[in-house]
Amino acid sequence: MPQFFANTALLPEGWANDVLITADEGGWITDVKTGQKSGAAQILPGPVIPGMPNLHSHAFQRAMAGLAERATGDKDSFWTWREVMYDFLDQITPEDMEAIAAQLYMEMLKAGYTAVGEFHYVHHQPDGTPYDDPALLSRHVIAAAKKTGIGITHMPALYAHGGFGGQKPVSGQKRFINGSDAFLDIITALHRDYKDDPQVRIGLVHHSLRAVTPEMLNDVTAKVHDMDSDAPVHIHIAEQTKEVDDCIAWSGQRPVEWLLENAPVDERWCLIHATHMTDEETESLAKTGAVAGLCPTTEANLGDGLFNLPHYLASGGKLGIGSDSHISVSMIEELRTLEYGQRLLRRERAVVKTPGNPSVGSSLYKMALAGGAQAMGRPIGGLEVGKRADFIVLDPENPALFSKKDDLTLDAMVFAGNVNPVKDVFSGGVPVVKDFRHVRELEIFEKYKDTLAKLLAPKGDDALNERLRNAAAHDDTGAVKALLAEGANPYDTDEKGRTAFNRAASNGLEALDLLTREAFNDTQKPLGQRRWKEYELNTPSGSYQSTLITYAAKVSSVDLVREMIKAGADITIVNGSGWTLLHCAAVMPGRSAVLGELVTAFQKQGHGDLIDALSTHVYETEYNGHKVVFGRDLTAAGLCQARIDQDSKVPAELPDYMALLGPF
Repeated sequence: MPQFFANTALLPEGWANDVLITADEGGWITDVKTGQKSGAAQILPGPVIPGMPNLHSHAFQRAMAGLAERATGDKDSFWTWREVMYDFLDQITPEDMEAIAAQLYMEMLKAGYTAVGEFHYVHHQPDGTPYDDPALLSRHVIAAAKKTGIGITHMPALYAHGGFGGQKPVSGQKRFINGSDAFLDIITALHRDYKDDPQVRIGLVHHSLRAVTPEMLNDVTAKVHDMDSDAPVHIHIAEQTKEVDDCIAWSGQRPVEWLLENAPVDERWCLIHATHMTDEETESLAKTGAVAGLCPTTEANLGDGLFNLPHYLASGGKLGIGSDSHISVSMIEELRTLEYGQRLLRRERAVVKTPGNPSVGSSLYKMALAGGAQAMGRPIGGLEVGKRADFIVLDPENPALFSKKDDLTLDAMVFAGNVNPVKDVFSGGVPVVKDFRHVRELEIFEKYKDTLAKLLAPKGDDALNERLRNAAAHDDTGAVKALLAEGANPYDTDEKGRTAFNRAASNGLEALDLLTREAFNDTQKPLGQRRWKEYELNTPSGSYQSTLITYAAKVSSVDLVREMIKAGADITIVNGSGWTLLHCAAVMPGRSAVLGELVTAFQKQGHGDLIDALSTHVYETEYNGHKVVFGRDLTAAGLCQARIDQDSKVPAELPDYMALLGPF
């Protein structure tokens, strides 16, 4: 049987030294003794404390963290954030869900969470059609928990309506919607398949009072409790003031007030957020024995408000913490924000404390352990016989913890540092984090990276073409090649009329050369084989009305320019900026051979009239930050001299250009 030895450990009765913890092969603690020798036990290299339950998670939202931090122009709130969430969720596959959840759960374990309460409301395909297995997405989330080793209370959510009183769902909610019978089928299947797994518990979620009718709420709760009398029941409630106002308009009561009068709320329930309560609601909730599931970082991120914490605790209320939308995955930040929010509101310190225990960090940690374990419906949250062997080892070399003892360790952990102090993590007696790294970290992270890259990539032909334009502008030739292979069209224009050629013309010269070569090769293919069939060699495109040889004159090899001329490229082209091919070649370094080829072509084709036109053309522009003037009486040779006069950083080759152009 596995044995673990801790020099110091937090037990239910307090801190103890020389602690020997024995577990069985199934991950259950069978014995805890103090004042022992280490013997053959595995030595735990730091203070040992029970792992923290994370009672509220929407796993998929980890992948969208940071995407909703942009002002919309209106007053932003939970409701504007929700629209971003709906758009992001629309593209997630079952495999994506598992990859995201695995990354999240790995991060949770590294942060010291050893159990997660997954509030799972995504059930169907993006168009709202159920999968052949209606519980498919739940199974992928549970698979992610199994892969990482975290314990999970998986709670499918009943979500049937879009607003109070049975309102019709909106389009963004189509993946969530079930009737009572279809929903109970999901719960029944999951309960059957996982009831004997000590790392998995199946519970029930009512998404919110907005999403279910009173009849559904009570009927489904009763049927789930017929199946499992101790099944945990969670619900979002009173998170935003709009929700409170809408509930009053519907029922004449506030959300928590209505729930406590109309549902069998007891110690099996967890009310998530419950942010906006009167003192009477606060006291009534505390008396039920239910847990308030607080998510301080998400509540702060969404601008929800602050929970009525001191009054709730004074009334004997129980609480736990969750990371909810996962804009932060840190138990320390949740606990710290919980306390600091109250300090800011009340302008005092040490708000959360318990009788006989002046340690704020210890009080917070122990409350969250007990409340989280109750809300999860699993035997966790303490180093004692009969509970899961879920514990974390703190880093004794962490600067914030160094030389701290007992409750000072928890005070310092919560309030005195920003470096993760969690060194090792055991879940069900199995080591899942060692020296700050998860045992499957690389595998899980690589899969997550691939998934996120896919989810955040622009979608559709327009997006593919925009990615090509951006790659060209940044001279990313590897990306340009890959995007062309995917079918991106370099002639497609953005809102300013710029093609990929235009975007590359100033800053992406290698990409421009690549695009020019690829496009010319395309024009030489039989019509039926061309990717960009509507464009011929002399078709101008984009806001600058340039052809391929216009770009080639600037960047491509003399061989390619020669091939274009042989193929019938019009060397008399004047682009939308009034530039001839001579202008285009003259403003770039290293173009002597190209200018020579153009001179020869002009001579062979007898375009003296073009040169005459150049001598009277007046043109002034900005190019690469420099003022360039093509003035009256300036030949192409004069153009080169003008560049020398106006630009102190001209290429050394420019005087040679004038010699080449001299015959004109």
